[in-house]
Amino acid sequence: MTESMIERVARALADTTHAGYESWDDVPQEMQTSFLIDARTAIEAMRKPTDTMLTAALFAMDTEDDSGGVISCWEAMIDAARNEQVPG
Repeated sequence: MTESMIERVARALADTTHAGYESWDDVPQEMQTSFLIDARTAIEAMRKPTDTMLTAALFAMDTEDDSGGVISCWEAMIDAARNEQVPG
């Protein structure tokens, strides 16, 4: 079974808590639910790309991969978002 993006993000969030769980299956159900809600919220916040992400996507469209550039474009946009500077 393929892991959904929401579950992938939730697992990453759980991993960052350093709560000592060996695996996702060891995380109590109520905590899993909380991580899944947080993951969905985080993904929703990324729904509208920033100008930096759009620029990265435009450059990535020139690359070729098995999906016609979609994977390269997606990865470039996420990389751009991850590398944006947080004001402060």
